[in-house]
Amino acid sequence: MYAMPESVGHTAMDRSFVGPPHARTSRVFRRVAGFTLVEIMITVTVIGLLASMSIVSFQTIRERTLATRFLNDSRELGHQFQLYAIENGEFPAGADAGVLPEGMEEYISESIWNTPSPFGGHWQWVHESAGVRAAIVAVGINISAKQLQRFEERYDDGDMRAGTYRQLSESQYGRVLETEP
Repeated sequence: MYAMPESVGHTAMDRSFVGPPHARTSRVFRRVAGFTLVEIMITVTVIGLLASMSIVSFQTIRERTLATRFLNDSRELGHQFQLYAIENGEFPAGADAGVLPEGMEEYISESIWNTPSPFGGHWQWVHESAGVRAAIVAVGINISAKQLQRFEERYDDGDMRAGTYRQLSESQYGRVLETEP
């Protein structure tokens, strides 16, 4: 080992240093508290991946929630029309979108009937029209054809022209209670 001479006039602390003279003057780099650029980039990437996964999950949950609401609302409204038919011997006459058919005031409140469907638009009672005897449909729906097809495949027979749920026209989709013979 290389020892420093006593005559140079160094303090006791300097004398405890053992090594060549140039080693004392070299800089010792200490890591400053903080994050490196690589650590920050990895963190941002992980957060981005988690966010993208949660957005997809949120959209799926939202779509299923709307579908469930549509199923329940159309089923409940359909039950009220069937109750009317049982008590009166026939279904009420058809009506325009957003207009509660005559005689249905005792079964469905105006405020419920005028609440937009979960798929958008207004409810409409269809009687002996569009190839069905009785149907409760949403008119002016604002969901994509792809979403509507997924709904159809998940909750009905997958064919939008047949089954319990049908697309009666470009802007009408709903629950068919009875088909024409």
